[in-house]
Amino acid sequence: MLGHVNIEPRMPASGAASAIVRAVVLGDLVTDVVLSSSRSLRSGTDVSGTVRFRQGGSAANTARVLAAAGIPTTLVTALGSDAAGDALATYLAECGVEVCGPRVGAPTGRLGLVEA
Repeated sequence: MLGHVNIEPRMPASGAASAIVRAVVLGDLVTDVVLSSSRSLRSGTDVSGTVRFRQGGSAANTARVLAAAGIPTTLVTALGSDAAGDALATYLAECGVEVCGPRVGAPTGRLGLVEA
């Protein structure tokens, strides 16, 4: 879950040249695999639940929040050379984040989360 971010850009003093603000974020872009159980987990038992996939990575989340605040933002990250990497880059572009960085010869990283 993302925390609330309050961003108040500073405006240049009257008569000063306009400042150009752009955020560049360097870091991770992964797929979060979120497992939610229908009831409490108990050792030695099966529990039904749901599996959701969502964009993750602390740097990617930061870039998305900055773009949502109206700040032009670029995320510099290594992208997996698979459909998940394509989908994540497309999603962030739709959120207003420019994504750049090398394509690596490996699948996009995944992080498993269990909601209790």
